Amino acid sequence: MKKSFNMLIMFGICMVVVGMSMAFAVGDGMDDDDSVMEEFEVDVANSPEGTNECKEALKEQKRVCKDAALAVKDTCTQTADTQSQACTGKDKSECKRQVEEERQVCFKNAEADKKACVVRSKEERKLCKEPSPFTTFIVLSEEATAQVVVDQPATILKQIQASQASGTILVGLPVDAIDVHVFSVSEGIETNIDASVTVTYNATDAQVRVDNIPTVDLNIYYTIPGPTQEEVIQFVIDSKQVTVSSGFHFTNVLARTNIHPLPPELVKLEHVVDGVRTSVQDITLIDADGDGFIEEITWIVPHLSTEIYLIGLNTAFETARADDPTLPTGWYVQTDGSSNQDDGCLDLGSWILTNQTYSGVNGAMYLTYLDIYGCGLKLPSFQPNVEGVMNMTFNFWSNFTSPSDERDSAMEIINYGNDNECHLVFNATTIIEQETCTATITNLGSGWNLVTVTDWVIYSPTEVIALFITPPFILNQLGEEGVMIFDDMKVTLPS
Repeated sequence: MKKSFNMLIMFGICMVVVGMSMAFAVGDGMDDDDSVMEEFEVDVANSPEGTNECKEALKEQKRVCKDAALAVKDTCTQTADTQSQACTGKDKSECKRQVEEERQVCFKNAEADKKACVVRSKEERKLCKEPSPFTTFIVLSEEATAQVVVDQPATILKQIQASQASGTILVGLPVDAIDVHVFSVSEGIETNIDASVTVTYNATDAQVRVDNIPTVDLNIYYTIPGPTQEEVIQFVIDSKQVTVSSGFHFTNVLARTNIHPLPPELVKLEHVVDGVRTSVQDITLIDADGDGFIEEITWIVPHLSTEIYLIGLNTAFETARADDPTLPTGWYVQTDGSSNQDDGCLDLGSWILTNQTYSGVNGAMYLTYLDIYGCGLKLPSFQPNVEGVMNMTFNFWSNFTSPSDERDSAMEIINYGNDNECHLVFNATTIIEQETCTATITNLGSGWNLVTVTDWVIYSPTEVIALFITPPFILNQLGEEGVMIFDDMKVTLPS
């Protein structure tokens, strides 16, 4: 029983989260449980110098001790009842008497442990009464001093009001805060007091100590990294996903992104929350060269930590083409991969939309037995707009059989955009060829594989990326009659 009680106590104590060392003691020599609890109440109520955290912890500890004792007593009773029911025969009465004695001993042990839980030394109790060396304060505001822009550092002003002047305060800032400066404020006039400031860093935050504060009102300025932005091309919905995020709760953040030039009427921005997409109306369209096409958009993100947006690449977010609902919007079936139109391949039906995918969203299926031209699929074009390294991932499923040579049952991905080359050839199990980028295949199970393309260096960020998925030959003429499904193809742009 005692072991069970101690385990419950340890669980309860772990539930008490306090930011300082504190005591849970109430007195010595208490034999009566009510007197222990009574002094506990009096002690908390008459600790004017103790912190609120310490007082709340004392109350919580009292509750934990009492609850644990009640739980053990319930166990004592249940055990005694079970043992009593097992008492039979001529010794039944003696058996029940012994069971009752054991229950009473169990109760007494629970009470003793409860008192030990509550009562601690007077020296520990004093910790709750000792005044803090730091002056208390309240935070009036903590906001950026200017418009916050994605991927740019932000200067934050933290305004605090101390309970009294001349003391010492300790203020927490984000762990990545730099350029910390402190000003006293009197009648609206700031005076730098950096000479009295010490900044220390630990694993979770920065601690700003200010000694001998001359006024109760203080302004603390510091700089932290601004929100970050990740951009991912999602081909199946013909869109770019923009994720804006920060560990600091910024508000009214200016976000921007470049797009492949589009007429204004086709430029649409949607905000995604829990999978639900809502149109964003308040956006700024930028036509930098005056040709009537939009190359960049900006908008305000109301608040962070993480918000997700979608911008159409070539269309207004239709998932199937209006002229051919068997294909995604912005995708074209052709043999050359160089134009935004179909050729005779479309009539063959060798490329179609399918819901047989790993991700659960629609994908594209290539059927070799219907292809007599060597038809490929041209994906929506886009511009990286930033130099750096681009990555691509996609899932695929295939029952290609490789009838004679590994290249006879392969597919290739070609970028027809200038300067930003990446050429990949692969079959159902192997990367056969890779040029100016690195590719790996990972088995996902059930016939599905993940292709990860890395080290794709973007030298000319304004050049269009025009990806073309195509068989290197007319595969069915080589004996291949299988299919390959492409799913959830995404490109992560340089940041």
